[in-house]
Amino acid sequence: MEFQKESMETSAKNLVGVPRAGEERLRDDIEGNLRSGEWREGTKLPTERALSEAYSVSRAKVRRILNQFEREGRISRTVGSGTFVNKQSKSISEDIEAVSPQELMEVRLLIEPQLADLIVKRASISELAHLKELVELGKRATTMSDFEELDHRFHMALTVAAKNDYLALIMRRIQAVRESPEWISMRRRGLNSDRQKAYAAEHEEIVRALRARDADAARSAIVKHLSSVGQNVIQ
Repeated sequence: MEFQKESMETSAKNLVGVPRAGEERLRDDIEGNLRSGEWREGTKLPTERALSEAYSVSRAKVRRILNQFEREGRISRTVGSGTFVNKQSKSISEDIEAVSPQELMEVRLLIEPQLADLIVKRASISELAHLKELVELGKRATTMSDFEELDHRFHMALTVAAKNDYLALIMRRIQAVRESPEWISMRRRGLNSDRQKAYAAEHEEIVRALRARDADAARSAIVKHLSSVGQNVIQ
């Protein structure tokens, strides 16, 4: 399938605030095309060069993102032939049906606070600035759907800043469950403007600690935030 730059770029521009960083847009757009079925089994992906030019990121970053999807078994890459979509597993749908809110929050509390140490050690100044930008956009979000989209982007940006591919794989699986229609509907029953402001403030506290390179404070802030989310979702 030929690379349709316009359609992928348009999906990125539909989000609130400033456009997403190229690397983030590329990862999200590939994920979206795979999950929606827009790219079916056997579809040939655009070349590294085409993706690099379309998203204004280096070919090394494009290769790193494609490698992540390949390790998950979702695409295959053959030298001289290109990159192709594999048959997509139904395991995400099974997760959505099988995982309870309490179980998901327990897993998040086990994993996400531990990102703090890795982020403090590995995050670049630009990655920390991007987290701060997402917080500011979240504070200005005028709809629940916009805030939820920014919330997803914030938590995935934390994972990216930790620079651990296997953790990123796990977190994308968690995010896929959180982004399902069933879970969105459930969360919205417990989300109101006051809680939205509280979550935005908690995000801000997390980023403040990370920018200060204070792993203990960041870990505590993440635990506080997830505990708050868990109480509202499980109630």
